[in-house]
Amino acid sequence: RCANTTTNNDEPVDSEVPDINDNRIANTLDIVTFVPHLNKIAPDPNYGVRWDFDMNNRVNTLDILKYVPVLNDVCLP
Repeated sequence: RCANTTTNNDEPVDSEVPDINDNRIANTLDIVTFVPHLNKIAPDPNYGVRWDFDMNNRVNTLDILKYVPVLNDVCLP
């Protein structure tokens, strides 16, 4: 399911996981958002479950690698 709007973070639930910035396309602009969360482990305040694609309570390059197969995927409303 696509984001309801293309405004970043204006919805209580992010429906399209790879589209982190809610512009309805999974691209490098979404990957850039990983940077502040890289190498953070829960409960570090900079850890973000949104970026933890393998759900191991840490954000690292393995999460970015899981993102690669969806690069340039478009979500149509």
